[in-house]
Amino acid sequence: MKIILSHDVDHWKWSEHLFDGFALKFMVRNMYYGVTTKVPLKLAMQRIFSIPKGNIAQLDALLAFEKEMGVSSTIFVGVENGLGLSYSKTTAQQIINLVKKYEFKLGVHGIAFDSLKKIKIEKEQFEKLSGETNIGIRTHYLRMSERTHSYMEKAGYCFDSTVSGINPASHSKGFAVFPISIMDVDVLSPASNNLDSIKKKTLNLINQAKLNKLNYFVVNFHDNYFSDLYPDHKAWYAWVVQYLKQEGYEFTDFYKAQDEMELNG
Repeated sequence: MKIILSHDVDHWKWSEHLFDGFALKFMVRNMYYGVTTKVPLKLAMQRIFSIPKGNIAQLDALLAFEKEMGVSSTIFVGVENGLGLSYSKTTAQQIINLVKKYEFKLGVHGIAFDSLKKIKIEKEQFEKLSGETNIGIRTHYLRMSERTHSYMEKAGYCFDSTVSGINPASHSKGFAVFPISIMDVDVLSPASNNLDSIKKKTLNLINQAKLNKLNYFVVNFHDNYFSDLYPDHKAWYAWVVQYLKQEGYEFTDFYKAQDEMELNG
């Protein structure tokens, strides 16, 4: 079983959210967490007062950590807006450039999922920004329909990693599907967490994956949580990477994994 690390870039700066209600909801939610002691009041206020500082994304720090650990990841970047993903194509270009600086892999964080035309447009836009043509995708909020994979394949994507579950990756005619094995939001709350309990749950999922003879174990972690504002999330992801390395697992990426599956039939 090989490990694939991945990240969805949902937000970049607070200025993207001046008019979409996201910042207001964030403030209200964290005021509630602080008042009800679901997080320490000081931490709740630090989150709220992070808004004027401008940045939400922690991608640079996250990729620097992975580089230091000797691993790499695939970063899914949006080129259209929807469901709280509000950054511009200019920002998308900046994100792509940052990922390329680290020599990590890229994919589309797609908004469209039920329109072949819109799925094609997103891929074409990403190609122009990235200069890449062999591209994979994961939809925002993991949205799917019964036709989505067919549309992705027709649009020319080489893989999808939207579905989730402890299931093996599969491929057919140049198109692969990599289920997400574990995602931060599945095991962690933005409020209080018991890290020991979460680590046990994570280990159970890894062991279940081994029992199910998964070929690839896909980890999805949102970069904005790699922050001291979310100490549990940051500690959990650092522990996951360190644990998997210590256990001797081999790390790969979606593109190499797809080539391996094609080669092995």
